[in-house]
Amino acid sequence: MKTENDPEVAHMSLQPLFDEEIVSQHLLLAHHPGQANYIWDVRTQAGEYVVRSPRSRRPADEDFWQGTLRLFEVRVTDLQHLPRLNAWLNINSGFVVPRVVRQQWMAGRPFAIVEKLTGTPPTTFDQLSDSALATLGRNISALHQHVQPVFGPLAAQWDLKAGQPLDQFWHRLKACVDYLLSRYYANDDNARRWAAVTERRLKTIPAVHDAAPILLDMDPTQFLANAGEITGLVDTELFVTGPREMELVGLEYLLDRDGLKSFYRGYTQIAPFPRLEPYRLVMRFWLRLVSFQGGRNWDQWMGWPWRFPS
Repeated sequence: MKTENDPEVAHMSLQPLFDEEIVSQHLLLAHHPGQANYIWDVRTQAGEYVVRSPRSRRPADEDFWQGTLRLFEVRVTDLQHLPRLNAWLNINSGFVVPRVVRQQWMAGRPFAIVEKLTGTPPTTFDQLSDSALATLGRNISALHQHVQPVFGPLAAQWDLKAGQPLDQFWHRLKACVDYLLSRYYANDDNARRWAAVTERRLKTIPAVHDAAPILLDMDPTQFLANAGEITGLVDTELFVTGPREMELVGLEYLLDRDGLKSFYRGYTQIAPFPRLEPYRLVMRFWLRLVSFQGGRNWDQWMGWPWRFPS
């Protein structure tokens, strides 16, 4: 994925967004390719804030953004749902999630002024303590108990009409796979070989019976930490209502063996761990197709060790 960068936006003054004088503003570097927002640290005479603004006016023509849009109808270029989304997660996730102080338009683009939390983004989950990884497992498990009979944006948690019936999930995923293959992988023989394997599995895959809050771009950089402990969850735009197996299969790539044990211990303190085996191949294929962790070698990605015990 490419990170869009408009020098005019990157160097603009944010003073019109604040009544009090800005003492300093600092544009943060993108933590990963394709980061959806410009993010500034801003210090005013009244306090410190984080300011966010979408890098693009429309979903980028890339596998990840088109895949998440077409399957879950999530639009990160639209900040209007961010206050409700963050407030819901702050109540229900167990993580500290920053409050959106206000939203404002300036120079024809939306901005969100958000409270600043303490900590810095870890680059890997192994920078967290065992207790923090257990807490991560507990909090994600708690989120996974908020089940709904529909999938789609996180707004389906409080408005079922925002989602789609779960009996349409595999049909919609298959249509999305077909689009992504033709649009971005037309000449990738490995992608098409694994697509054939996945299509055969889809014919017998069990139904998805409920959907829960999951983070499509799960990554350690979405969190803040201090001294090995999680201090906040700050990148929330790609929370959706979807199969919990998708998020857990993705975590198999992000946690080492010790980290998985701590996460699993925390998760199962809240609820039994879902059975991943019937869904793992399809979910792995989907995650690779949308470049969840970049353009990895297909065979290595699909053959990754099964690390969760199910």
